[in-house]
Amino acid sequence: MKFKTTQLRDAITVALVVGVSATAGTGAAFAQTTSTASATTLDRIEVTGTRIRQVDTETAQPVLIISREDIDKQGFTSVADILQNISAIGTPPLSRAAPLSSGENAGGTFISLRNLGGQRTLVLVNGKRLGISTSGFADISLIPTAAVERIEVLKDGASSIYGSDAVGGVINVITRTNFEGASASAYYGHYGEGVGEITKGDFVMGFTGDRGSVTVAAEWGKEDGVMAKDRPFSAFPRGANHPFDNWTAVGQFGGFAPSFSQRALFPGVTFNSPSAALGPNPVTRAVLRSGGDPRNPLDYINQNLNTGGCNLATPASPGPQTCIDGNPLHKSNTNQQTSLRTALDRKSVYV
Repeated sequence: MKFKTTQLRDAITVALVVGVSATAGTGAAFAQTTSTASATTLDRIEVTGTRIRQVDTETAQPVLIISREDIDKQGFTSVADILQNISAIGTPPLSRAAPLSSGENAGGTFISLRNLGGQRTLVLVNGKRLGISTSGFADISLIPTAAVERIEVLKDGASSIYGSDAVGGVINVITRTNFEGASASAYYGHYGEGVGEITKGDFVMGFTGDRGSVTVAAEWGKEDGVMAKDRPFSAFPRGANHPFDNWTAVGQFGGFAPSFSQRALFPGVTFNSPSAALGPNPVTRAVLRSGGDPRNPLDYINQNLNTGGCNLATPASPGPQTCIDGNPLHKSNTNQQTSLRTALDRKSVYV
């Protein structure tokens, strides 16, 4: 087939070729301009304790660094004691002075930055999260002191980087690496009253070679308990100035509150009469008299419920505070059976 050429067809062909060429040239120029404008040189950003590298984390944050030299000078026997000496650390979530504590976290040591709670303080070991219990607590006593090279404490909240468990701050424990040689230490101490002995021993050893390095650290520590009765400030519920106040009426002597229908069975007990103030069934506790027979209803007497107390001055009743001493009869001082500082025995190995 043979195509015929006309002046109109030639004009249309030339116009199309020129248009395509102009469009292609414009596209190339636009792409080149965009590439030049978007090219920005960024410095490398690395956040302590994480592998995240992004522009959002380049803001400087105050970090407290506790070196190995500082740790040796302080003379503390555990990582928890080292951290607890920092002013930004609050009250431990689970104190060794709380003898009635129980559960999976009992016996552990936990850190609370700025008193926001142990669950809001992130603990890292070499930049990785330390394992936590099911309730979100990280036991810092798992790390032997001999294995620590330094401790980095980010005292500001870092929840935007790490998550809600870093609202209080971040503690990053850096352990020793490329350690050559061996080192051992022992510690012994006790309180001025001669109780609460602390015994500790640890060692660290390691070697390095062309193909890598190995560092091993182990620690053993034992701390004897201290009873609350051994200190005057903890021997009594309201202090040594009021030794008989605030004792508990529920103690080792037993005691009970008979129902209204059972009161006729205890002729030796004088019960309160029903009244508008006491109610239709006023409570009166009965106890067995000293040397009495628990099978004889006549040997039960009224329990002395005077635990003492103070009347505080109020705007309606101004004046000095008046206190009434309690009566220790039929009561117990629970401070005589509780611990001021519970005993501790720990063993840890780090490789």
